[in-house]
Amino acid sequence: MPKNTIKRLRNYLSNNTSSAIRSRAKNIFLTPEKFDIENCDYFFSYVGSAGYPYGIYVGTKNRIYTYCDCPYDYAGLCKHEVAAVNFVIELLKSSNNMGKPQQQSLLLTDEIDKQLQQRYLFLENHLLSESFVDALMKRYVGMTDYFALFEFKKVVDNKITLIVDDFSESRRQKLIHFKYDVKTQQLHFTYDEDLNIAYTIRALVKLVIVLGESFFNPAYKQQKISEYIQQHNIDERYLQYYDFILTKYGIQATSKVNNLQTKTDEITERLFNWSDEGKTWLAIDDDGIENNDTHGFGFCIEPDKHIFTHFDFFLFNGKYKKNTTELATTFKRIDDDNFINYFSACDENEQQMLMQSFALANSIHQANFDINVHNTRKAHSHFKRFIAKYKDNYPFYIKPKLHTTLVRKHIEPLTFSQQKAELCFVVKKHKDFIKIMPQIRIDDIDKTYQINSRLLLITPFFCIKDNATIHLFDSPKDYIYLHNFGFQKEINFPLAEQDSVFRNVIQPLSEQFVVDNALLKPKTLPANTALKKELYLSDFEEKYIVFKLGVRYGKTLVLTHSYEDIFDETTGQYLQRDSLFEEEYIDYFQRLHPDFAEQNGIFYLKPEQLIEDEWLLKTSQKLKQHDVEIFGAKDLKSFKYSLHKPSISMSVASDIDWFDVKLTVKFGNEQVSLKDIRKAVINRSKYIALKDGTLGMLPEQWLNKFAKYFKAGEVKDKNIKISNYQFNILDDLRFTD
Repeated sequence: MPKNTIKRLRNYLSNNTSSAIRSRAKNIFLTPEKFDIENCDYFFSYVGSAGYPYGIYVGTKNRIYTYCDCPYDYAGLCKHEVAAVNFVIELLKSSNNMGKPQQQSLLLTDEIDKQLQQRYLFLENHLLSESFVDALMKRYVGMTDYFALFEFKKVVDNKITLIVDDFSESRRQKLIHFKYDVKTQQLHFTYDEDLNIAYTIRALVKLVIVLGESFFNPAYKQQKISEYIQQHNIDERYLQYYDFILTKYGIQATSKVNNLQTKTDEITERLFNWSDEGKTWLAIDDDGIENNDTHGFGFCIEPDKHIFTHFDFFLFNGKYKKNTTELATTFKRIDDDNFINYFSACDENEQQMLMQSFALANSIHQANFDINVHNTRKAHSHFKRFIAKYKDNYPFYIKPKLHTTLVRKHIEPLTFSQQKAELCFVVKKHKDFIKIMPQIRIDDIDKTYQINSRLLLITPFFCIKDNATIHLFDSPKDYIYLHNFGFQKEINFPLAEQDSVFRNVIQPLSEQFVVDNALLKPKTLPANTALKKELYLSDFEEKYIVFKLGVRYGKTLVLTHSYEDIFDETTGQYLQRDSLFEEEYIDYFQRLHPDFAEQNGIFYLKPEQLIEDEWLLKTSQKLKQHDVEIFGAKDLKSFKYSLHKPSISMSVASDIDWFDVKLTVKFGNEQVSLKDIRKAVINRSKYIALKDGTLGMLPEQWLNKFAKYFKAGEVKDKNIKISNYQFNILDDLRFTD
């Protein structure tokens, strides 16, 4: 069986890779993560240029399948997949040779246990074979334990030191040291106290992969030098001009003579292998990557059918079809390697688009592989802004199949619909069960879609219908709930649990989504039901003040953005809501601020917007006039302003030489002192600290009058003494609420 699998793997590489990719894979040293030999599953990791560990998978059970989540997106396998397949081939070859006398220690007798306890290993014939290390892994480590990344710190003759990153919170560098005694053939090791023998054996895996099985053989260096000379075709006459040194990558050669070339073939190929057309290109200035009249940019969405809801988003450049603006040929994906070339050839607007598209692709990647509310919300908002800005200026496409080349026949154009996609639920009785089914509904279309429908592709931010039309989700909640639902097409509960299901599942779902509940037929709301409008204020991330509208039906509060029915605790019945009353309330509230017109359900503003032109103070007065009770204002941390409109009263008493002007300023029931008002005027502030922790806001016109009073007179307790020579300012400076 292993021999047949090895043949299949080799054929798989031959059919799906180029010689260039296979060559690059030789320099890739993967970290084995988990090997499930019985199920033929092999998992690896590799820290690449993107700065995070790539996950690589090889499956060989029924058919050969490989996967890598690196950014590579060209035809065929990436170099990491090739390296993983090669690793599996060598692993299977070594398992075939398990019975051969390669290394007596392969049997892992009790003697090995004793050696490990004394922190050394005996290397017969100076050989640390892959099969021996693999056997150590299986016996002492386990393929899923002790995940860590290893990096060589020092490689000197028979001494090796590795740095271990075990992803713990400790910032202290952790080390494993190896020292080989050639005479005794013993490989001694020590490790820091935070580590153990399992990490040491994993370090051996790294050592064998990078430096080879025969590293501790006394003839290792000379053998590698001979291989290097043969591989690079170095003439022995010139060996005196080279130094061969041992590095953490093995034997490396450095020339003692700067840029030494012992043969002319290579330099001739590099310098003079130009066609006449190529020489002409070098003589004529280029005004850009491609003629802007013949080439343009497009965006492509590539779903990953193997990982549900994941998708890739990338920018590409292509040539227009003659006399049209339709991209037709010469497609080139814009990636890290060619970004600068395209960027430097673009105008300012296209440069901005390029940078924003790369930022969006990064957000999507994070949301794909670390699914949580923060990442999904961030990427969703990013995607909506990007689409709103560029969907009318650039074409969008879908490439339905992974690992296909980026050519016109493999992509389909996409259009953006104004109709939104939204998650909804259907509840039915089926035999002795309550069936809850998540579905996707498109605005203004009666038909709903099962989440596993072949007609609909679901992503975290939108749905693609018939591989042709994008319907955006209005918020990230649809995807988050669907993800938490496990992407199951249905969940069934025993009918006997009906009350618990209604209370703990259906009712909470109804607060967020439309639930078509065939088991529940709400009664008509009684005509005499008392209705009361309420408004709830709260902080969100210290960036926004959130407004949630509620209507109280008798004793039951219902938020207007929810879809739930009213549950009457007295009668135990569900009642219909007064949709007309709620819609009038929502419509009135939306007209109170321009930003609310673009918001739906939950409304929000930045804290500074609430104090612009005294918006919240004025709005709270309007809401009170419309019988709306406000809650939560005093609990706001990012907005500490009193909603009480200030009132002022003024009286004047005269004496022979002066006037006593008594001014009383109140916010609600709290009176503020003239000294505090005078301090605010001096500091050019219109806010007064109140005893409840909020700030009272003085009208601008009051501040101007107070300034003149304080300049003309002297503050005495609650009064201002003004000389009778300035009596004329009293009429000019009278206050009105």
